[in-house]
Amino acid sequence: MRHTLSVIIPCYNEARTIRDVIRRVQAVDLGEVDTEIVVVDDGSRDGTRDILRQLSTVTVIFHERNQGKGGAIRTGIAAAAGDLVIIQDADTEYDPGDFQALIRPILDGRTEFVMGSRFLREKRRYLWGGNSPFFTHYVGNQVVIWLTNFLYGNRATDYEGCYKVLTRRLAVALDVRAKGFEFDNELICKALRLGHPIVEVPIRYTPRSYRDGKKITWRHGLQMVWTILLWRVRPLRLPPAAAGAGRAAAIVSAAVPRAGTPLVSICIPVKNMERTIRQTVASALAQTYPHLEVLVVDNRSTDRTREEAAGFQDPRLRVIQNAEDVGVYGNHNRCVEHARGEFVKFLHGDDLLEPACVERMLEPVRAPGGERIGLVACGAIELGPSDAECRRTVIPPGPLRIPGGELYEAVPRLGNFIGTPTMTLLRRQTVRDAGGFDAAIRHSADFDCWLAIAEQADVAFVPHHLVRLRTDPPPADPRRRYNAEQILHYITVLKKRYGRTLGREPLWRSPLGRWICRESVLYTLAYGREALRGHPDAFRRLVSELRRDGLLPQLSWQLMLHGPGTVFRTVTRSSPDPYQRISAYFGSHRERADAVQRARA
Repeated sequence: MRHTLSVIIPCYNEARTIRDVIRRVQAVDLGEVDTEIVVVDDGSRDGTRDILRQLSTVTVIFHERNQGKGGAIRTGIAAAAGDLVIIQDADTEYDPGDFQALIRPILDGRTEFVMGSRFLREKRRYLWGGNSPFFTHYVGNQVVIWLTNFLYGNRATDYEGCYKVLTRRLAVALDVRAKGFEFDNELICKALRLGHPIVEVPIRYTPRSYRDGKKITWRHGLQMVWTILLWRVRPLRLPPAAAGAGRAAAIVSAAVPRAGTPLVSICIPVKNMERTIRQTVASALAQTYPHLEVLVVDNRSTDRTREEAAGFQDPRLRVIQNAEDVGVYGNHNRCVEHARGEFVKFLHGDDLLEPACVERMLEPVRAPGGERIGLVACGAIELGPSDAECRRTVIPPGPLRIPGGELYEAVPRLGNFIGTPTMTLLRRQTVRDAGGFDAAIRHSADFDCWLAIAEQADVAFVPHHLVRLRTDPPPADPRRRYNAEQILHYITVLKKRYGRTLGREPLWRSPLGRWICRESVLYTLAYGREALRGHPDAFRRLVSELRRDGLLPQLSWQLMLHGPGTVFRTVTRSSPDPYQRISAYFGSHRERADAVQRARA
């Protein structure tokens, strides 16, 4: 298993040092361990925010008001994607070059908690103040060390050094609520009471003075002492079974959601959506389903999309920026990689979710037999100018579950009636098993992914319009919805997924081929001149594709016999509105499902 270390940097008014600290962290090579940097600005007012907004390779979260060091660390832990987390101060007192030694005990399986000790390496110099700006700081540290060791039965040499390294699982399970510098003390006291062994590693330390920006005072020392005393006697609110050596496992289990409440990752792949992204993120955070995370993956936006998305004070929100532009569906794959949930709910950067969207879309997978469902689809409300409702997509008359194989066979007659990624809830492992989104099929990669999922899992439909799609004004005729490049990609998907079915039979002789021909005829007659103007290269490739598959002679023959106008009217009459076809399919399948239910009853 490849590990990822999330470096959490809480900062407040650190404009003089923050850039240098991030540079030093980025320079660390951890070999087999990947690194991500999560900076939480806790309401800085000295220009720190302006510096952070210029950084494109780190995750930055802004607090609108100061919440204390503990509040900033909690936000960072919630946003971290790695399985290991380390706390790094935003000044230059500590050396990121110690990361390798700090994570080694966890990688070796010796512990889940490592502390850096300033005193293991240079205790004598600290005693005489040679490496400390104030002798009183050393005395205060000794009080904290002695009191913690005495009350909790430990034998550590330093509790107030910056570096704390934990597995993210343990960091979440300990549920530290302290807001200030006493965060570390609550973290340590809870871990010790739960029986977690804490390993110390010597670290380097170059202290700074108050003139250089040091913030900790004697008042913070009193808060630390009070926290140590408090958590010696305060109940940890563990389950009754949590006792003795098993208490650590018990609290971790308590932090995991109970059966039936899986974590859902609402993934927002986005690029240059500064005008709409705040509304989109707000609709995701407003879900009635409680156990979710909201993940925004920015694909190198050139506007303020990332800053707008990161402006929410919600620990459920993570904002990540790609190192390079990976394309539209490449960014969808990045979302799946970064998501932590069992389920992925896509949401495009200009679309909106109804408040009950996630809760209702989870209903089929939480029902008996739901483990076989890999995709859940819902209806959508399409919005036009000024967000006025234009149209509602077809939905089944009631809850519907279709075996993947049957859906796979129906698609050539119906087209992509599952819809856009915003209209789907996906089981993350199923998406991975299906190979994700094929970024080379730019216009139909979602359709290709749905077919791949339908080959191995069932598909469920929720009979509600749960998403709002901002679209271009739709054409009066819903059949006129393709340009040359889109239909070319559509044919590519169908041939890729159904090539085995076709075998050696000429494409135009098969039902699938005739369906493609009908769509191509309709497209050519309705869009021929427009396509030549707007997409000449794609149109030539489309004609070449049709000729290679034997469809062009059939098209030419029909045109020669009947003329363009007659063929257009004939094809239009013989090809019902796709939404009518889908509605009929839903209805017939629902009738069969009801009949089976009655027979079983």
